[in-house]
Amino acid sequence: MERLCEGARAALESGAPATAADLLERALAEPPRAEARVEVLRTTARAELLAGRALACQRLEEAIRSTEGRLHSILPHPGI
Repeated sequence: MERLCEGARAALESGAPATAADLLERALAEPPRAEARVEVLRTTARAELLAGRALACQRLEEAIRSTEGRLHSILPHPGI
């Protein structure tokens, strides 16, 4: 998974977002460790957006949902 992400970073830097998106999709399929998943989803969304793919919004929404779950578990609840 880490090599796929490294390859995707290099592809983004060289102006090949479609290649980066493909590599990151493979990384998501492995799947990444829970603590790395949000970052992989965010980077995937960016690559897909730059590649003109409609999946970009879905990936970003998935990253937000994942983050919200963690925020609810660490933030104090109202009235406590």
